[in-house]
Amino acid sequence: MTEVEKLVKDYLAYLEIEKNRSPKTRENYERYLKAFLREVGPRLVRDITAEAVRDFRLKLARQNIKKITQSYYVIALRNFLKYLIKRNIKALSPETIELPKVSRRDIEVLDYGELERLLKAPEEALEKGKSILYAARFPCAARAINCGWFSWRIAPGLRLANI
Repeated sequence: MTEVEKLVKDYLAYLEIEKNRSPKTRENYERYLKAFLREVGPRLVRDITAEAVRDFRLKLARQNIKKITQSYYVIALRNFLKYLIKRNIKALSPETIELPKVSRRDIEVLDYGELERLLKAPEEALEKGKSILYAARFPCAARAINCGWFSWRIAPGLRLANI
């Protein structure tokens, strides 16, 4: 096991124990950092250079990985470097690694006219839509839908008033 691999292992334990990150976060960080180690192959901390990071980012971009996903890889690497510096290990400064520019996603919301039109649609086409609207109005139903406990059918006579 190389020096960097051992430090990554220590960092993942640090995330789990000291930072109390979720198991999924730890799993994702492990995947991102192992991809970096596999592609760049640094054996020592001093092998993690700005040029090595740039080459890794170029490889990610050429694999047609979305910008937002590329940023996750970079965030994990930057946080790992911050951890090394916190432990007084001389490493590349995380501030030298810039995050990719990611466009913000806009949330689309139905306006009142669209909602009225949806509610006036034929009954058979509305079963799924009414379930979604019902779930939006009553959070417990939304949780049931998300967990798969809720049938898309709506009980006869259910009204969606005051939405």
